[in-house]
Amino acid sequence: MPPTTMYCKEMFHQVVRGYNRDNFDRNLTNKYCKAAMQQPSCNICNKLWEGKIRILRCGHSICEKCASDLLSANDNRERFIKCMRCGKISHCNNGVEDLWRNYMLEEAIEMFRSNAAVATNGDNDKQGNGVGGSSEDSALQQ
Repeated sequence: MPPTTMYCKEMFHQVVRGYNRDNFDRNLTNKYCKAAMQQPSCNICNKLWEGKIRILRCGHSICEKCASDLLSANDNRERFIKCMRCGKISHCNNGVEDLWRNYMLEEAIEMFRSNAAVATNGDNDKQGNGVGGSSEDSALQQ
């Protein structure tokens, strides 16, 4: 029986919080988890995470590009970002660098993408598409 969407999301959130790293690879390579999980996206632009991710003072995250765009749109006298989820203000007088990077989320996203790519290549190999495969397989063919 495939894992539920709730299970997959909980596994992802545990990794983001720093728990359950050992089970992350095994659980997210499951094709049902990949399908149910839906990669998270920026709270501002709703695009999938790319590049650096910044943490607002309220704890919510946004991509660095959106943070930079929001700061440049504000009056130069008072630089802040208002969280789109909770409405709390994050003051950024020195620019985006005032916001901490969300390294845990960046790492979790990278692990998720890597596992999704590996799982996809594994599925293609099982279907006989010749994509992916191990170095042992290619050595045996030579």
